[in-house]
Amino acid sequence: MKKLPYIRRQAILDHLKEVDFIDINSLQKRFDVSYMTIHRDLDILETQGDVSRVYGGATLQKTRDLTIEERFKNNLGSKFTIAQKAAEYVQPGDVIGLDASTTALQMCNFLLNMEITVVTNNIHVALQFSNSQTVNILLYGGIVRKSALTLVGPMIYEFEKGFNITKSFISATSLNSKSGLSDITLEESEVKKSLIRRSKEVFVLADHTKIDTTSIYTVCGIEFVNGIIVDSKLFFTPEQLETLEEMEKKGAKVVFAEE
Repeated sequence: MKKLPYIRRQAILDHLKEVDFIDINSLQKRFDVSYMTIHRDLDILETQGDVSRVYGGATLQKTRDLTIEERFKNNLGSKFTIAQKAAEYVQPGDVIGLDASTTALQMCNFLLNMEITVVTNNIHVALQFSNSQTVNILLYGGIVRKSALTLVGPMIYEFEKGFNITKSFISATSLNSKSGLSDITLEESEVKKSLIRRSKEVFVLADHTKIDTTSIYTVCGIEFVNGIIVDSKLFFTPEQLETLEEMEKKGAKVVFAEE
């Protein structure tokens, strides 16, 4: 029996939280309905502010502040490969900055036995290293942002004066060659800026869904980025690959986690 329309639309949303992008043809097969039915479903979800329509399908609405659990499920495979590649840039003795992104959180598994210091506002990151005998943790002070379990607020400006960072690994909602790195959350954007200010090198971790998009709060321009670590080249459109080339011309080395 076919699902009722509102149940089908909720199922589409639930699936999008796991895969980040879904195309109309696969939705047709999944729910055994017509192309136009899925088209109308996506139009309604877009009107409600839940999804963004893109060519051939839809993604979750970029302006929606997801919980840590929802963000962790998005593009999980890409985040894992990006995190693994990013960890290769960490050396013993480094002081590294990790932001509140779930990709940075994935890096922890590859760093547990290294002699490093981690600076973060992410309580989840601190917990990942709590049993490590070699990793020191500096946790930003601030107000707890409950949806993400991170620390934010004006106290970060005083805290940042006390340390210097070798390399920071940050992510955000959007990345393009003109407006640079941008995010949907003002408080998290300010923490990312703080990490960038104190870092000798800045690496941006971004899967293909974030390239050529723009969000409301600017974090930094491309000129402040040393490296951009992305997922497989196979995932990118020709236009996105052109954008990556433009960012390389501005000094940000692009590294594909999977060739």
